Amino acid sequence: RAFLVADVDGQAVGALLRQSPSHAEVGSRAVMCALCRFSRRFNEVALFAAHRPSRDPRKRLSSVGLLLCTDLDCHRNVRTVRSGGPLDPPPGEVVRARREGLRARTVAFLHTLTDGAPAARTRSR
Repeated sequence: RAFLVADVDGQAVGALLRQSPSHAEVGSRAVMCALCRFSRRFNEVALFAAHRPSRDPRKRLSSVGLLLCTDLDCHRNVRTVRSGGPLDPPPGEVVRARREGLRARTVAFLHTLTDGAPAARTRSR
């Protein structure tokens, strides 16, 4: 189990996430984390699911899932800076854009749990 908590409109909003087991048959594949957008090995990314709260008994088992880093280290991944070429943006700008993207995707996921609306897609820079 893991908790995903973020400040949404000045209020702490969170979700309890449950991790699915990884499958060995995809061992040679790379998988991208939905929050930090880093490609990792298959055993470093797993499906995490969160239940949508509902008083309606028909929607009681409704849940939403995301492929996330198993170590939940997305906040460190977005701060990783690789040496770039002369045409690449400055490292500080890259980190800022990644942090904004991580925050936007986290808030969008939490909104899908509370509002029931589809997740807003964000473009990384």
